[in-house]
Amino acid sequence: MIPLLINYYSFGYGAGYVDKTLPLSSQLSMPILANLALENNLNGVEVPFEKLLKVDSNQISSLSNIIKNNNLESTISIEDFTPHVFYKMVEFLNNDNLRFNGIIRIKMSNNFGGNRYRIGNFSSQVKQFTENIIEVDGLCGEMGYLLAIENHQDLTSYELIDIIESNNLNSVGITWDVGSSLALGQSPKDFYKVVRKHIINVHLKDYIIVETKLGSMLVRCPLGKGVVDFGQIITDIRSQFNRNNSIKLSIELGAHTARAVDYFHPEYWEKFPKSIRTNKDNYIRYMQSHNIQMRDYQENSLLFKSPSDMIKKEIDDAVDSIHYIQSIMELLS
Repeated sequence: MIPLLINYYSFGYGAGYVDKTLPLSSQLSMPILANLALENNLNGVEVPFEKLLKVDSNQISSLSNIIKNNNLESTISIEDFTPHVFYKMVEFLNNDNLRFNGIIRIKMSNNFGGNRYRIGNFSSQVKQFTENIIEVDGLCGEMGYLLAIENHQDLTSYELIDIIESNNLNSVGITWDVGSSLALGQSPKDFYKVVRKHIINVHLKDYIIVETKLGSMLVRCPLGKGVVDFGQIITDIRSQFNRNNSIKLSIELGAHTARAVDYFHPEYWEKFPKSIRTNKDNYIRYMQSHNIQMRDYQENSLLFKSPSDMIKKEIDDAVDSIHYIQSIMELLS
């Protein structure tokens, strides 16, 4: 059975990412996340390293005890990856008893929507990111770690493969963020076909696609309420799991801020690789076939609720998503 985890990034309000003035004492704690996994028969949690550094030692100790005593596991996520941050993480794990499965999710940037035409230094970002990975690849191998580069909404399937294979990286694979494929010139199905052999971590994310003047925007929703075919996703990942049983699934609801994908902008495609540009007509047809009209789009009512109501709604959406994925996995077993 493929391990199924819950990702701390599902809780934008609870984690303090949306309202950065929310006190740490009011945020969703790491032990609550672990207990949520336990109560819903999950295998573990995916947690951000930067958040682990901010919370007090009691939270870390409680998180570690829940994971250890209940045979759970944890994936570590680095939000702003550099060799310096990586070495800090190694030191942290060496000094802590956190039960860690060896997978470290990393991403290149905070660029969204595939809108690289807005980014003047996109190529240099890719170059620097690649150099950072090369620097730590050897140590990852020595430590038994696997770096899992997330496509996020900035790196296409072909660029991920190029980073790994052109540099002969031995301890690097891919975190496939399923929903974010939609911002990168491919449907989830087409994205998977390119990267499948390198997948070691999967972020199960869904989006509603809303029509805009420049293309579409991707809107957060519980899993099963958007356009992603999770039955096919689970089937595909299960076939890879039979070849590589280190793969993890992580439920990650999208950000509360909708992500614009400006694929009708005249400069949108210029910085994409040729392998993506040649498929753009099929991609646009896919997006338009799933678009809903702006008039049918409901604004996020969470914006007008109290922090406690927001966090409760996020937890409810996460639990609904967990049960939805579990029902699919059971049906396909």
